[in-house]
Amino acid sequence: TVGDTTKNSGGGTAGASTTKLYLSADTTYDPSDIELRSRAVPTLNPGISNTWGGKLTLPKVNPGAYYIIAVSDATGTVVETIETNNAKFKARTINP
Repeated sequence: TVGDTTKNSGGGTAGASTTKLYLSADTTYDPSDIELRSRAVPTLNPGISNTWGGKLTLPKVNPGAYYIIAVSDATGTVVETIETNNAKFKARTINP
């Protein structure tokens, strides 16, 4: 079970976007990471958040240390002053 929160930390309204969750072997998103979930995020006024929580189905992978990476505005539709702060990660261990 995981959750993610997409927040508009800017001063203007942020248009609708997409947040995606990935399974990764490291802490940095790259195109080889496995997409686990994609969700629509509505237009957000300044300071407003949109949250999701639920269960994810993981693909078959070898047991070990992995990271769940959440990437807001994953499709790059929202023009932002800072484009490098859209990903956060959490460490997870996958057991056999």
